[in-house]
This record gives sequence, structure tokens and C-alpha cells, in this order.
Amino acid sequence: MPVILSQPARSLCLITMALVFGCKEIPDSVNQREVEIAYRSGGFLAAADPLELQQGNTFFFQVWNNRFTLNFDDMPTLGTVPDDKKPWTGSWYPETSGGTDVNLGGGQSALKKYDQAFNENKSKASEWEREKHSSRVGWAGHCNGLAASGQRHPTEPSKSVVRGNVTFAPKEIKALMTELHMNADYQFLGGARCTKNAPTGPGSRPDPTVMDACQGVNPGTLHATLANWVGMMKHVVIIDTYPGDQVWNYPVVGFKVISKNAVTAQEAAKAVTGGSTYIFNPAAVKFMQVRTQVYTVSATSNEILQSRSEGTTDLTYILELDAVGNIVGGEWTGNSIMNHPNFVWVAFEPIPSNGSRYLGNPNLDPKTVLSIYAESIGADPNNPPTDIQRPIGNNAWGEMANFTVRLDGLTTGAAFGGKPLQLKINRRGPLNVAGVELNVNLNAQALPPVTAAGTEEVSVAVNPTPGLNNLNFTWKQGGNTIQTASLAFNFDP
Repeated sequence: MPVILSQPARSLCLITMALVFGCKEIPDSVNQREVEIAYRSGGFLAAADPLELQQGNTFFFQVWNNRFTLNFDDMPTLGTVPDDKKPWTGSWYPETSGGTDVNLGGGQSALKKYDQAFNENKSKASEWEREKHSSRVGWAGHCNGLAASGQRHPTEPSKSVVRGNVTFAPKEIKALMTELHMNADYQFLGGARCTKNAPTGPGSRPDPTVMDACQGVNPGTLHATLANWVGMMKHVVIIDTYPGDQVWNYPVVGFKVISKNAVTAQEAAKAVTGGSTYIFNPAAVKFMQVRTQVYTVSATSNEILQSRSEGTTDLTYILELDAVGNIVGGEWTGNSIMNHPNFVWVAFEPIPSNGSRYLGNPNLDPKTVLSIYAESIGADPNNPPTDIQRPIGNNAWGEMANFTVRLDGLTTGAAFGGKPLQLKINRRGPLNVAGVELNVNLNAQALPPVTAAGTEEVSVAVNPTPGLNNLNFTWKQGGNTIQTASLAFNFDP
């Protein structure tokens, strides 16, 4: 099947959510908020947007190269992160007491020691912290930095580390890691930031099919995220447990579905608002009434060692399912209508700070801090342990040597049902010559042959199976194989 490259594949930006203000005050103005959003980059996805589950599916596949299931019956009903992946409890370093610029028993703060060792003994980190991370707001602090640090580096510092003539004790290393991870890159997996004192109930929505930001993460999104990330991959995610304007980020280390019962549309409507007609999601044809407990690692106002304190969040909700049992949304019920998580996210590596008070201290060098941490836990200081990595790019999938593959016009590695699927292939370089043929197999089955004329783009119809699918490409010229390649993608019917 001769294939000729026509136009370069167009990149697709995966929608991310902004902005995490973990234990932080909201910006003083909309302009400041826009600056923060521009710095982190990414779009904004409303809690009840039907694309949210699809975006979560795509991102999951990009990170794990594994299937993200939306089918309720296929989802685990409990999940626990292994003990060696569970973060230790630490301080959220309240801004009312100096943030991370506090004496933890070593004569001076971790930031003052850092300045002495790495900032020519100039109080750069210490003074910045006192100026920027100081507040009279009782809940303002560093819980997002603590949660991100715990997710990425759950092993607690245990040994003191010397740099020059400065000794960093384990508590001080935890403080540096917490401050550093205020700058952690991140991905919202669902939900939105609420800036009101209290969330709104479903009966207050002008359009009952659309949730507003203060109704937090859609329970369908949260359930699917817990089942796939925690239940299947045994990986920590982070939730904001407070439903109003305050933000309290805690790592999720487990969950358990306490009860699940199929209910009628009328019973679902009664559970949500006491009404008799279900008006919240026209795509829903089946309903499950669910109670789930979520287990999180708590924080303290003072730094501690060798202690893990866990909390429990009890949630009740209706899951909305389609005809084949896939989650298409949900609504909070009972006490959870007004008391539920705002958003759920995962952290990646720290990125440079722009100096904003809503981020971390710009006077800490990530490589330096991570090296100190690694030595403290007995790891190689030149090769600190790592966690999940942000995908290199949303257009990385399908970018093969000398040719490009697009599935449904996208390069995300995930496809969804409801329409015919097309595989489009463009070639370049040594493959872009006359007489080159391509054989394509989907799950070891040969696809129908396709012939291209001139420089047109080749489009091949594909019929994948649910879950992971494998594509194999064999390029030939004159009967001889000149290049082979393989790709996997995830399909949700």
C-alpha cells in the first residue's frame, strides 16, 4: 500500500486545569489570577463538561500506556497504595507562623541554612519566604507542596546531610522539599477551584445539566479517577477535601466502595433533589447509588517525623451510566451535596518559579534540594528517585521515524466510540519515494489494503476492540522490509 505524506500532523493541546491554590489565599485580583493561569498554561474545563472523562482517559493512557476504563462493572471497588508509596505526615507550614522559614530545632530555619550553603550566606530564600508567604489567613500555607512532595517522594528523610559546613537535619529537608514542590508541575484530573464560602446545590443551577465550579469535581469523574489511578495503578492522587473557598490538599492512599445499588431514574432524582424526574444528564439511562470512603494522609501545623496520620472522607453520590454501563457523569447526594472534594490532581516534577507568592520560593534550586533529599534516604544524590513523568507532548503518540500516524485525527493514543474510526498515515524522508508499500495489522489482523495516488493522505478504517489495541506497521520496497514499527492505543466504545 503506497503511502505519501501530505501535511504534517497537527498537534492537539490536552486541556489541563488551572489553578491549584493549596492552602493559599486566592489572588487579589482577576489580573493576578490570569497571570498565574498563563504561567502554568492550559485551558479550563468545567466540572460537568462531558469531555472531562475523555480527557482523563487520554491523559491516563499517555502516562501509563494502559487502559482507562469507564465501565462501572470493570472498575475495582477498593484500592490501596503500597506502604512504600504512602507519604508520611508532615507540616503544611502555616503562613501565619513564617511558612517554611521556621526553626525546626537546628538553631536556624532550613531556608536560612540553605542561604548559608548555596546563596553566599545572603538571606535570599529566607527573606523571600517572610515577605511572600506571610498571611493572617489561618488556613493559608503549603499543603499543596506537602501533598505533591509526598506523592512524588514518599520515603521520609531519615539521615542528616552535610553541604559545605552546613548540616540539614531530616525535618529541615522535609521543609525544603515542601517548599520546592509548591512549584510542582501538575495535571488536574477533574473539578474546579471554588472561590465562594460554600458550594451550591444542584437545585440552584439555571441549567440542571451543567454543574458550576462550586459543585466541585463531578462524582463520576472522581469515581473513575480513584478506580483507575488508585485502584488499578496503585498510585497516589491528590484531592482538595474542602468544598468552599478554602483549599486543603491531601494525598489519597486508598478508597473503598461501601455500597452500590442500582436505582431507577425516579429514585436517583429523589436522592439528588427530592424530585421525581431526573433532569441532570440526558445521556444517562442507568443509575447507581454509591457510597465510597476515601482515605487520605493528613497534615500537621508542626513538622514531625516517623508518623503517618490518615483521615477518611465519606461520600455519597449517584453515578450516571449509559446503556452499556459506562460512566457518563454523576450527582452528589445527601451530606455530600454540600461537603465533597473540589478537585483532584497529580503532581509532576518542580518547575522554575516566576516569583509569585502563589508559587514556591524562587531561591531554591530543584536539583540541589532533590540531591540533598536523595542522600538523606540513602539514594544516589546524583540520581534522585523519580515518580511519573509528564508525557513529552500530546502529539508524541504516532510520531514514528519517517512517518506519522493519526487516529480519529488525533495524536493522543486514545479513541472513543460513537463514530467510525479512521487511521490516517503520512510518510516522509526515505519512505516518501515511489514503490514503497505498507502493511498494517490491527491486533494481528491485516487491515484491508489501501492504495494512494499522488500525494494524498491515506485513510484506513479501523474496528478496534475495547481496551488496549496494537498496531503493527511493515514498510516494504521491492518485496524487502525496510522499516517496521508498533503502536498501542486505548479504545473506549
